Amino acid sequence: MRGVHVRTIVKKAVLIAAVVGFSFAGVAGTVAQQHASDPAMQKAREETQVVLDFARFLGIVLRMVEQEPTLGLSAAQAGQLLDVLSDVRTTSRLTATTARRMMAYIEDEILTAQQLMFTDRVWMQSSGERSSAGAAGSQNRGANSTGEQSGAGSEASANAGALSSYAGGGPYNPLIETSRRQGQDFEALYEYALARAGR
Repeated sequence: MRGVHVRTIVKKAVLIAAVVGFSFAGVAGTVAQQHASDPAMQKAREETQVVLDFARFLGIVLRMVEQEPTLGLSAAQAGQLLDVLSDVRTTSRLTATTARRMMAYIEDEILTAQQLMFTDRVWMQSSGERSSAGAAGSQNRGANSTGEQSGAGSEASANAGALSSYAGGGPYNPLIETSRRQGQDFEALYEYALARAGR
């Protein structure tokens, strides 16, 4: 009888844990839905996209100087770009306004017409590829393995955390996160500009 009593207690404990887990998941899902429809979060999402576009643009500039020797930056251009990149490196909160201003400065004051043609062409090509990949990802999302879903969930959580930080006026600068591709590209472009400018 004592063994039966113990098993009953264990079963109740497992049931309570399951109920708590489902309740927590439900609350988390509700919070996520509220964030998605929150005007402040929507505004933050739009503004952080501008910052991510700036990071993408700098990645294209890096690709240009690495793959097209004839389109490499002059020492003067590198010096100008280095000033911009140095500001980015010391900025804990990179806003859409700042990112937009920096990108416009690079396009209008630093790059030549030939260099701009390259960046524009690659930008359009990558935009088309991203659209196609997004459509394919939506169709195949249900076929992902558990491991892939866990990885995607972790990345989504990290992105949600960064979005919340930005919306709350906290730090946000994905360009200095060297654990990500955009941060690695940014650092590589900084090192290129530093060497090219002779500093």
